[in-house]
Amino acid sequence: MFAARYITEEDRQKIKENRQKERELRQYTYQAVQRMSRIESGWKHKNYKDRW
Repeated sequence: MFAARYITEEDRQKIKENRQKERELRQYTYQAVQRMSRIESGWKHKNYKDRW
């Protein structure tokens, strides 16, 4: 990691925004995967885990 004293307020803001975006993306991905697995299990597909 880079030294904290070199981080300006602007950089701090960018980092905060990026973290927010990452969190949203992770949440979206998680929901999508859950939806997929719900659909898959709805099909009673015996080896759907092999597709991941």
